[in-house]
Amino acid sequence: MVCFIPTKGRVNTKTYKLFKEAGIEVKHFIEPNEFDLYEVPNKVNIKENNKGVTYVRNFMLNYARENDYEWVIFCDDDVNSFGVYNGKTVKKTAGIWNDILEKAKKLPFELVGINYTQHAWHEKTSYSINKKFAEVCVLMNIKK
Repeated sequence: MVCFIPTKGRVNTKTYKLFKEAGIEVKHFIEPNEFDLYEVPNKVNIKENNKGVTYVRNFMLNYARENDYEWVIFCDDDVNSFGVYNGKTVKKTAGIWNDILEKAKKLPFELVGINYTQHAWHEKTSYSINKKFAEVCVLMNIKK
């Protein structure tokens, strides 16, 4: 499993540190005009400027396929922590993605996502299927 972080205009992003601490490899996808401004590990130049989020997500998906990745986390560049909700929000490390991966391997879905903490308080179940868009961080099985 690897984490892909598209980033633009956030040269001081620290999201990768969460994954690094959990032992998860990270790659940053950066536009050419900002590429040299970023001091982050594993930079990938996306070859075009100002093409939007659809362009960079498709670029990352193609990159994953071309490099034979199976499970990829696609994560926003402004995430500063993770947590779970069991009646109250409990802060966790990015290591929760290892648990999510093990559960996802047993599911028939190719896409599993989590949402921002502020949305957790209104959830009535521990999961939802096809009820809303996955935001923030998405784990995808590229081979399915």
